[in-house]
Amino acid sequence: MFPTADELKARQDLLRRLHDSGNPAAIARADELQRTYHDDNMAVLSKDTYWSAMGEHATEEGKKSPPGWIRASENLDKLRETAPKLAHLTDKQLLDYLKPDDSGFRAEIYFPIPEVLAPATNRSSSPRDRPAKSSGRTANSTPPAPKTSSPTTFHSPSA
Repeated sequence: MFPTADELKARQDLLRRLHDSGNPAAIARADELQRTYHDDNMAVLSKDTYWSAMGEHATEEGKKSPPGWIRASENLDKLRETAPKLAHLTDKQLLDYLKPDDSGFRAEIYFPIPEVLAPATNRSSSPRDRPAKSSGRTANSTPPAPKTSSPTTFHSPSA
């Protein structure tokens, strides 16, 4: 159901080739594709947030992070590295924020894997080129692709 890591790399390669062509029509098409790919990634992460909340009841595909992404709840050291203000919190405290035992609320933070989801270009001056941030039930569909330095966050209603 999710694109494979190879498919994600092929998407980035296509975007890179279109941008590098110098052809204005190809560049416009790359921008359009980049928005489409971003929206697809946000849909994948939204679905995975629900699967993550299901825990052992998730499908086999849902028991692991989607290709190209790392769940912060499964890599708390990376979460602390990315957000140093959280470094003083224990694993239990962090997990309680993401998956509290006394609530149906669930959240997940995703880190893109640079080798799979490297940005198609180095352009970063446009607001559309900034990292994806999302909360609530729907994903923000404006930014084109997540950058490798910023996590993406999703929230899920009760599991």
